[in-house]
Parts: sequence; structure tokens; C-alpha cells
Amino acid sequence: MPSKTHYRVVILGSGPAGLTAAVYASRAELHPLVVEGGGGDDATDVPGGQLMLTTEVDNYPGFPEGVLGPELMDRMRKQAERFGAEFATGELKAAAFKERPFRLTLASGEITADTVIVATGARAKWLNLPEELEFRTKIGGSRPAPPATASSTRARRCWWWAGATPPWRRRASSPGSPRR
Repeated sequence: MPSKTHYRVVILGSGPAGLTAAVYASRAELHPLVVEGGGGDDATDVPGGQLMLTTEVDNYPGFPEGVLGPELMDRMRKQAERFGAEFATGELKAAAFKERPFRLTLASGEITADTVIVATGARAKWLNLPEELEFRTKIGGSRPAPPATASSTRARRCWWWAGATPPWRRRASSPGSPRR
């Protein structure tokens, strides 16, 4: 349950984006409330977001040897708490953005806010295979790969598929002919 009924800043989501917003808002002495997940029945609806289900994060600045997803999220949360961010666990039931202050109905009660930052992230799509739950948290097991943890080869393929014709599919062009 939040300690007050009105906040200058409420951040919905406690993944990397939400905790980064909490650090900046706290340092600006805005005393934000971070509403973190945990109210749903989905295994991915956990405080800290999808990085809580990720083993190694190799491309986050400041960690040349890599860092475990839960450790990174724990450090980010401690930093936000250090500067004064408040946390409330639960589900957002309703939000009214047509008039100020904004009204948010949480599972634990209603609060108002001058500013609401929505950083709810993404949700993993699982195949619902019988073995999937067993392998979700094992290294090399079945888990979604968020962009922060995708290997460079996979990320490069995704970019090529989304943005242009992959280099291995391009035809050799003669001088002066349009490139395909």
C-alpha cells in the first residue's frame, strides 16, 4: 500500500525503463512511487520485468564480464531506493487520464498523480509446452531473448530481416543497374 494518496510522479513498471525513470525522478527530488508487477497470474509478471527471467546480460554498460538479470535489477532497485523512490507491489485496476490530477486505482486503493510514466515493458509469449516451465530459468534453456540479451548474430539477422534485404540474398548487380 502506498504511504500517501497523492504523488508528483507515479511510474508504472519496475523493469529497466521504470527503474531508470525512478532514479532520475528521485534525484530530482520528485519522490516517485513505482508500481511494480506481481498482481497477475503470469510467470512474467514479476517485479523487475523480463530481466528477472534472464540469465546473462552481456551488453549492459559498466559490466564488462556480464551480469545476471536478477542481479542487475536488484542493483537498479537499490539505487532508486537510495534516492528516495517508494515502491508498491500490485495490479493497476483502472486509470483516468482525462482530468488532472490523474487518478489511478490500484488493487490496494486509489491514488492521484501529477505525472504518470508508463514503463510496462513487454510480456514473453510462451509456447505452453509441458517441458517449458522446467527449462525457463536454466542456462541455455527455453526462454525469450529480449533485445538486451540477444546475441549479436541473432540481433543482426533481426535487423536485416526487418530493415533491408539480407546481404546473403542480394544479387550481384552490374554497374549502373539498380540495386535489389
